[in-house]
Amino acid sequence: KWHDRKLNCTKKLVAHVVEIRERKTARSGIITKPIFQVCDGGKVYHIESAYYSNLVVFHMGQSVEILLNPEDYSQFLYADNQYKARID
Repeated sequence: KWHDRKLNCTKKLVAHVVEIRERKTARSGIITKPIFQVCDGGKVYHIESAYYSNLVVFHMGQSVEILLNPEDYSQFLYADNQYKARID
C-alpha cells in the first residue's frame, strides 16, 4: 500500500493545518492527527491524516508541503523528510 502511494502521490501542494483532533491513549497520553486544507484549481479540499500519532506535532495554521494522488485526494504523503521519517 505504501509503495503504491509513493508511486501515485505526485502532485505537490501546500496544505494548511485547519484542525487538530486529539485522542487519549490507554496510558493517559494524548495522540493527535491534523486536518489539512489545500486549494487546487480554485477548489478547496479538506484532507485528514489517516493516523493519530504523538511522533509529529502540528500547529494550527502551519503550512506543510504534501504530495497528493491526483486521482484520489484522500491519499497523500508528506513531502518533507522530517515528517516522512517519523510517520512512514
